[in-house]
Amino acid sequence: SRAAVDALRRRLDGEVRQASVTELPFDDEAFDAAVLGEVLEHVEDDRGALAAALRRLAAEEETTGRIAAAGHAVYRKQASEDVLGRRWRGILEGLM
Repeated sequence: SRAAVDALRRRLDGEVRQASVTELPFDDEAFDAAVLGEVLEHVEDDRGALAAALRRLAAEEETTGRIAAAGHAVYRKQASEDVLGRRWRGILEGLM
């Protein structure tokens, strides 16, 4: 939301960008990690959001990127497995 972006800009020294999670304004393989906290349950295309985040992660074997996702939609294990493949590890699978 605009209010959340404004609050972050007041608190952080670095750059804050607002964008669609399925159309991230960053180069592919630009990050080592991504955190999707309480995001996926608010996105119609959760597979697209995971795929977009995955494209932005480092792909080299030594620095393979990681995604940490938390929220109500994490139970959608199939979407995570479909997009992340071998990178998927459902930490809370036994609790669902």
